[in-house]
Amino acid sequence: MEARKGHAMQKGVGFIAMLGLALMFGPALSLAATISLTLMPASGNVSGPPGSTVGWGYTITNNSSDWVETLSVFAGSFTHGTPNVIFDFPNVAPMSSVSLDFSLVATASCPSPPCGLYDLAWDNSAPVGTVNSGTVTLNSDFFTFPQI
Repeated sequence: MEARKGHAMQKGVGFIAMLGLALMFGPALSLAATISLTLMPASGNVSGPPGSTVGWGYTITNNSSDWVETLSVFAGSFTHGTPNVIFDFPNVAPMSSVSLDFSLVATASCPSPPCGLYDLAWDNSAPVGTVNSGTVTLNSDFFTFPQI
């Protein structure tokens, strides 16, 4: 079983990251090097046998002078599996990044599993060789703290 993700980004009032499962875009794309989203693993490819759970971690890098607030994430439907949002919706400080590996067990960086962006529980009856493709949309917005 294999599920793959690629990614592209777009900046507007906030930013929208479109992640295509089974799209092979390689490294993260960014707009004007302001914000970037990188999947973990960077290839976006994850695989597992029927009945297993696979998933994606993430790094969000904010090279702007504003904070980034993550607001929502949505994935379309999958065949032979059930997707689950495990994203922790971080706020990302100016000129910094936030990373979280995918994990189903407690670790130093994941004290309350599951952790990451999304996981996919393959059906027990999923045919070997099944590949899912689709889109995940991550919506965010910029904000600043008022100066005192």
